[in-house]
Amino acid sequence: MRDQIEELIDALNRLYFAGRFDELLEFFELPLPVYMASGIYLQPDREQVMGTIAQLRHSAVSGGATRLQHDIVSLRISGESPVALVHWRYFDAAEEVIGSSAVNYYCRPNPQGRLRVVMVEYLEHSFIGENLRIEPIKRRSATVH
Repeated sequence: MRDQIEELIDALNRLYFAGRFDELLEFFELPLPVYMASGIYLQPDREQVMGTIAQLRHSAVSGGATRLQHDIVSLRISGESPVALVHWRYFDAAEEVIGSSAVNYYCRPNPQGRLRVVMVEYLEHSFIGENLRIEPIKRRSATVH
Protein backbone atom coordinates (compact mmCIF):
# COMPACT_ATOMS: atom_id res chain seq x y z
CA MET A 1 0.00 0.00 0.00
CA ARG A 2 2.87 2.38 0.78
CA ASP A 3 4.21 1.93 -2.78
CA GLN A 4 0.80 2.87 -4.21
CA ILE A 5 0.66 6.00 -2.01
CA GLU A 6 4.18 7.01 -3.04
CA GLU A 7 3.27 6.58 -6.72
CA LEU A 8 0.11 8.63 -6.23
CA ILE A 9 1.85 11.51 -4.43
CA ASP A 10 4.75 11.49 -6.95
CA ALA A 11 2.21 11.76 -9.78
CA LEU A 12 0.33 14.60 -8.03
CA ASN A 13 3.60 16.50 -7.60
CA ARG A 14 4.82 15.96 -11.16
CA LEU A 15 1.52 16.70 -12.90
CA TYR A 16 0.59 19.67 -10.71
CA PHE A 17 3.85 21.53 -11.17
CA ALA A 18 3.92 20.74 -14.92
CA GLY A 19 0.42 22.22 -15.25
CA ARG A 20 -1.00 18.95 -16.61
CA PHE A 21 -4.34 19.33 -14.84
CA ASP A 22 -6.42 17.01 -17.07
CA GLU A 23 -4.09 14.12 -16.19
CA LEU A 24 -3.92 15.22 -12.55
CA LEU A 25 -7.69 15.06 -12.19
CA GLU A 26 -7.66 11.36 -13.02
CA PHE A 27 -6.31 10.84 -9.48
CA PHE A 28 -9.32 12.51 -7.78
CA GLU A 29 -12.86 11.35 -7.12
CA LEU A 30 -15.56 13.98 -7.53
CA PRO A 31 -17.19 15.73 -5.85
CA LEU A 32 -14.08 16.52 -3.78
CA PRO A 33 -14.44 17.94 -0.26
CA VAL A 34 -11.55 20.21 0.72
CA TYR A 35 -11.12 21.08 4.40
CA MET A 36 -9.23 24.27 5.28
CA ALA A 37 -9.01 26.45 8.38
CA SER A 38 -11.48 28.86 6.78
CA GLY A 39 -14.11 26.22 6.11
CA ILE A 40 -15.17 23.23 4.05
CA TYR A 41 -15.28 23.66 0.28
CA LEU A 42 -16.99 21.18 -1.97
CA GLN A 43 -15.41 21.00 -5.41
CA PRO A 44 -18.34 19.46 -7.33
CA ASP A 45 -16.93 18.87 -10.81
CA ARG A 46 -13.82 18.76 -13.02
CA GLU A 47 -14.13 22.43 -13.99
CA GLN A 48 -14.21 23.59 -10.37
CA VAL A 49 -11.31 21.38 -9.26
CA MET A 50 -9.24 22.30 -12.32
CA GLY A 51 -9.88 26.00 -11.73
CA THR A 52 -8.83 25.79 -8.09
CA ILE A 53 -5.68 23.78 -8.89
CA ALA A 54 -4.76 26.15 -11.74
CA GLN A 55 -5.27 29.14 -9.46
CA LEU A 56 -3.06 27.61 -6.76
CA ARG A 57 -0.31 26.77 -9.26
CA HIS A 58 -0.48 30.24 -10.84
CA SER A 59 -0.13 31.85 -7.40
CA ALA A 60 2.85 29.64 -6.55
CA VAL A 61 4.69 30.28 -9.83
CA SER A 62 3.94 34.02 -9.89
CA GLY A 63 5.14 34.15 -6.26
CA GLY A 64 8.53 32.75 -7.31
CA ALA A 65 8.16 29.00 -6.84
CA THR A 66 10.33 27.03 -9.26
CA ARG A 67 10.21 23.63 -7.60
CA LEU A 68 7.93 21.61 -5.37
CA GLN A 69 9.14 18.85 -3.05
CA HIS A 70 7.10 16.47 -0.94
CA ASP A 71 7.64 14.08 1.95
CA ILE A 72 5.12 11.51 3.10
CA VAL A 73 5.23 12.14 6.83
CA SER A 74 2.81 9.44 7.92
CA LEU A 75 0.51 6.84 6.47
CA ARG A 76 -2.58 5.47 8.23
CA ILE A 77 -4.39 2.55 6.72
CA SER A 78 -7.92 1.58 7.63
CA GLY A 79 -8.95 -1.37 5.47
CA GLU A 80 -8.25 -0.31 1.89
CA SER A 81 -8.57 3.43 2.62
CA PRO A 82 -5.20 4.98 3.41
CA VAL A 83 -4.69 8.52 4.69
CA ALA A 84 -1.34 10.07 3.78
CA LEU A 85 0.00 13.13 5.59
CA VAL A 86 2.21 14.96 3.07
CA HIS A 87 4.52 17.88 3.76
CA TRP A 88 4.94 20.05 0.64
CA ARG A 89 7.71 22.63 0.26
CA TYR A 90 7.89 25.27 -2.46
CA PHE A 91 11.37 26.46 -3.47
CA ASP A 92 12.44 29.54 -5.38
CA ALA A 93 15.27 29.80 -7.94
CA ALA A 94 17.81 30.30 -5.12
CA GLU A 95 16.59 26.99 -3.57
CA GLU A 96 15.13 28.84 -0.58
CA VAL A 97 11.88 27.52 0.88
CA ILE A 98 9.21 30.14 0.18
CA GLY A 99 6.17 28.16 1.28
CA SER A 100 4.96 24.94 2.75
CA SER A 101 1.82 22.94 3.38
CA ALA A 102 0.86 19.95 5.47
CA VAL A 103 -1.98 18.09 3.79
CA ASN A 104 -3.90 14.90 4.55
CA TYR A 105 -4.96 12.99 1.44
CA TYR A 106 -7.79 10.55 2.10
CA CYS A 107 -7.72 7.83 -0.54
CA ARG A 108 -9.75 4.89 -1.76
CA PRO A 109 -9.11 2.39 -4.54
CA ASN A 110 -11.35 2.66 -7.61
CA PRO A 111 -12.91 -0.53 -9.11
CA GLN A 112 -9.67 -1.15 -11.06
CA GLY A 113 -7.66 -1.00 -7.81
CA ARG A 114 -6.01 2.37 -8.55
CA LEU A 115 -5.88 4.75 -5.57
CA ARG A 116 -7.81 7.99 -5.92
CA VAL A 117 -8.00 10.98 -3.59
CA VAL A 118 -11.52 11.30 -2.16
CA MET A 119 -10.93 14.15 0.32
CA VAL A 120 -8.22 16.73 1.01
CA GLU A 121 -7.51 18.34 4.40
CA TYR A 122 -5.09 21.27 4.72
CA LEU A 123 -3.57 21.19 8.21
CA GLU A 124 -1.02 23.96 7.64
CA HIS A 125 -0.41 26.37 4.83
CA SER A 126 2.09 29.23 4.85
CA PHE A 127 3.97 31.25 2.31
CA ILE A 128 6.51 34.05 2.56
CA GLY A 129 5.21 35.75 -0.59
CA GLU A 130 1.91 37.59 -0.25
CA ASN A 131 0.73 36.39 -3.68
CA LEU A 132 0.64 32.75 -2.63
CA ARG A 133 -2.79 31.87 -1.30
CA ILE A 134 -5.24 29.05 -1.62
CA GLU A 135 -8.59 30.58 -2.42
CA PRO A 136 -11.40 28.42 -3.73
CA ILE A 137 -13.09 29.90 -6.77
CA LYS A 138 -16.50 29.30 -5.18
CA ARG A 139 -17.12 28.72 -1.53
CA ARG A 140 -19.54 25.94 -0.77
CA SER A 141 -20.58 24.33 2.44
CA ALA A 142 -20.87 20.59 2.69
CA THR A 143 -22.12 18.19 5.26
CA VAL A 144 -19.95 15.14 5.63
CA HIS A 145 -21.73 11.95 6.62
